[in-house]
Amino acid sequence: MYDTVKGSDYIGDQDAIEYMCKTGPEAVLELEHMGLPFSRTDEGRIYQRPFGGQSLNFGGEQAARTAAAADRTGHALLHTLYQQNLKNHTTIFSRVVCAGSGEKPGWRGGGHHGYLYRNR
Repeated sequence: MYDTVKGSDYIGDQDAIEYMCKTGPEAVLELEHMGLPFSRTDEGRIYQRPFGGQSLNFGGEQAARTAAAADRTGHALLHTLYQQNLKNHTTIFSRVVCAGSGEKPGWRGGGHHGYLYRNR
C-alpha cells in the first residue's frame, strides 16, 4: 500500500487506496467467476504482470500486480461485465448522463439514485 500512497504524492485518498489494496484480489476472483478469461501461468494461476510503474518499496524492483487477459484485458473486462448485465436483465440507459446522485433510504442496491438527462 505504501508505494501506491507515495506514488500519488500523498494526495490520493488513503482510505480508498487501502480499500483497493485489500479488496483487489477478491474483485479479481469475482471477475474470474463471472467468466473473465484471465491468462494463466504454467502452474494454472492467474497471470500477473508489472504495469504503470508498479514497484516494491517505491522505486525498488518491479511488482507484478496486474491480473491480465493477454493484451486485451480491458476488452475482456468490458464484455464480461456487459454479459453479466444482460444475464441479470439490467436496464441500460443509452445516451443518458447522470448529472447528480444521492442516497435514498430503503432503495435496493445501496440506496443511491441519480438525476438522468438524455443526450440528443
